Amino acid sequence: MKKYALALLSTVAALAAAPEAMAKWHQGYVVEYYALQSVWAVPEGVDSTKDAQCPNGYNIPDWKKNFKTSWRSDAEVSQVLDRPGGFSFGTPLGNRGPGPGMNVYRDPMLIPDPGIFEVQTKVGLGLDLDGDKTNGFTSPDGKRTGIDNQVYKAMGCLIEYRGPAHKPGQFLPADASYYPNDEMRQGVFTMLIMLSGEGDDPRNDPNMKVGFYIAKEQLAKLHNNEIAPDYSYRVDPDPRFMTVVDAKSSNGQITMKAPVDYINIRDAHTRPYFVPELTLYKPQIEMNIRPDGVLSATVAGYRNWKQLYWGWAAGGSTTETARQIDLVGLWYGLERNADGMPEATTGRNTAISAAYQIYAVPAFLVSPETNKVVTEAALLSGTPKEAGPEREPLPLAQRIRGLGGNPNFYLDGAAAAWPNKPLPGLTQVANQPAVPAFMETPPTQAENPPQPRAQGVPGPVASAR
Repeated sequence: MKKYALALLSTVAALAAAPEAMAKWHQGYVVEYYALQSVWAVPEGVDSTKDAQCPNGYNIPDWKKNFKTSWRSDAEVSQVLDRPGGFSFGTPLGNRGPGPGMNVYRDPMLIPDPGIFEVQTKVGLGLDLDGDKTNGFTSPDGKRTGIDNQVYKAMGCLIEYRGPAHKPGQFLPADASYYPNDEMRQGVFTMLIMLSGEGDDPRNDPNMKVGFYIAKEQLAKLHNNEIAPDYSYRVDPDPRFMTVVDAKSSNGQITMKAPVDYINIRDAHTRPYFVPELTLYKPQIEMNIRPDGVLSATVAGYRNWKQLYWGWAAGGSTTETARQIDLVGLWYGLERNADGMPEATTGRNTAISAAYQIYAVPAFLVSPETNKVVTEAALLSGTPKEAGPEREPLPLAQRIRGLGGNPNFYLDGAAAAWPNKPLPGLTQVANQPAVPAFMETPPTQAENPPQPRAQGVPGPVASAR
């Protein structure tokens, strides 16, 4: 990747000669790569059984076995699945509950856990979120232990997350990350980062701020499909994706100064059924200002695991067919590996640890309502646009219908509650922050938009529109 001149260094150099004792600096970035952190260990063409991360193989569903029920004969299974050319996205694979019409996407607990293969080794990427160095993954170089990234443990052996390392700007059929990353490059959303501080050296500043935003414009690309540096992007002041935290830098590595309850950022997923908001609880951030000007970052925290399941499950048969994901197995795998935000009444974990890798190139951030360049990581105001350059492809009501249910069903009822709301003892605690609003509020009911937050200022959980 070509080297980019850091505007912040020239800014600091110019201001250092001024009479002020401390120089103020800033640098904006536009994100060019953003995806769940995984260990991409499998070269193309390698047998899955030789993958050290997934020695049991990959989770390729056996649909004839899955589609067989007590009320469906082998002949009926064959009639549906053994069509010329194979079965298609429209095949009703979700209709495999204990009775006809019982949609397992809406409530996976209708049937037992079919089991999915999970990552078996202790090598993984991410950050230590709970301070326990004896539990979790170890970094590939062995220098970091206690890494919390249970999303990777639960989902890392899906074909979606196996393959060679991502090559920005290229479409690789075996590379799962082309979906969240290259759809971003195609204009679904644009994510911005702002760094600012008060010291005379950005690489060593004990008092600085980090801001996350989205933009109103699509990414600007070069002829080779790389993201162009030093372009200007107008900040979209949507509070669902805007967070500012206090930070510090040492030898070019940036970390948060103090713990915060959560941050609100744009989710990396871009498929039409995922809500764009991502709330990470008990987050940690590590960033590095590289010599070539690129900002590399790991953003980690606990995310609502049912929200992650819901994004996949709303795609129904399309997800199971095209992405080769057994949605019932995914539900149980996420539930089994959830490791954060326990419910007050049951003790069940409502969130799962996740880590995201970000690379960003220098850019200019422009304030929402003026033509002024943003010079400080701060909460901005103005008229927000709908979740970035493009509106979400499907409205909330249509995404809910993909589950065959309604937003008041908490995906916990099993056969005893079908097809009504869950039994009282199975409902979620209403005030649990990890329960996303789209599972609590019918789409016809007006919602109060969440407010942006800075470090130490409590705020509402991000909600879908």
